[in-house]
Amino acid sequence: MPQHCLVRETSAFWSTHRKQHALPGRQGIDPIDLGAKLFPWVFLTDVVDANDGMDFRFRLTGISNARLIGIAPGGRLASDIFVKDRRRFMMAGNRDTVTKRAVKLRYGRTSGGRRASRLVFHGLFPLAPDGTHVDILLGIRKPAR
Repeated sequence: MPQHCLVRETSAFWSTHRKQHALPGRQGIDPIDLGAKLFPWVFLTDVVDANDGMDFRFRLTGISNARLIGIAPGGRLASDIFVKDRRRFMMAGNRDTVTKRAVKLRYGRTSGGRRASRLVFHGLFPLAPDGTHVDILLGIRKPAR
């Protein structure tokens, strides 16, 4: 990841909210505090335990992120939005972030919307109200240039 990538800045923001080995919780993070440079690119998804497996409901999506993927996903499930050939990869990455309670950084193609396959830097950061049980993911997608 490039030194001045917004995903790195989001990672630093997330790290400042950690308490020793515990994950930060949503209650301690105000997305507005990300600032004007990061906020348009971030998204928050709630972890949803469905009968047929874990899913993710979009709670908040920055305007630049919505434009990047070509849709406004607010309130929708990730499984309903993302194109089938990339959905499995994206959902596996999200589930991995939840179960391992670890940050996931990657460089690759977008998974959803009308603009699937654009190259992006992507970061997922687990949030847990009790420091352990992940209930929300803070994410960022930024086009690679």
